[in-house]
Amino acid sequence: MKHERSPTLIHILKNRGTASAIAKGLGVTRAAISAWREIPITRLKEVSKITGIPRNQLRPDIFEELYGE
Repeated sequence: MKHERSPTLIHILKNRGTASAIAKGLGVTRAAISAWREIPITRLKEVSKITGIPRNQLRPDIFEELYGE
């Protein structure tokens, strides 16, 4: 089964400015961001800071598992 992109990541990728800002902020290409299926845990804090989207909204799967949210 192919893993699909998270809805939040789809939203980010549809907004060119946001994906470009993330790429610039992380020092990677926009193509690298486009290759993501979900936001990597190792980049979660940085992406949250760049986008202003709370980490629990960027990766609810992690926070639901850890905190039952």
